[in-house]
Amino acid sequence: MKSKLIPILLGCAIAGMARADFNPVTLTANSYTFDIVVESNVVPAMPALVTATIGGGTGKGDYTFYEQNFWNRYGGGQYSGVPVHGVVFTSQSDANTQYRMASDYTINNTLMIDSGLTAGTLTL
Repeated sequence: MKSKLIPILLGCAIAGMARADFNPVTLTANSYTFDIVVESNVVPAMPALVTATIGGGTGKGDYTFYEQNFWNRYGGGQYSGVPVHGVVFTSQSDANTQYRMASDYTINNTLMIDSGLTAGTLTL
């Protein structure tokens, strides 16, 4: 019994001596170059949101619309995209004309007609 216990105890003693020292690193907000924590309510990446594009239809072959500031986090610029939902703005060509954007962009509020989709219903 003693002869089996000695190698086990010797192995444990050597393993304890061979450990590396633990030196913790203090983390700050600048420690990361990318958001590694994905929040439960985060907006999905652009490809998951796009169901059709302007010139590519459901084939999604080219450009699409997105809300201002959405693409800013990817470097698209603060003022690119369609105006923020619910905003009222004045026409650039006629100061007497104003437009109100949809109150919510997360619901189906468009109708696409192209060579592949020739009919549809738009309810106001």
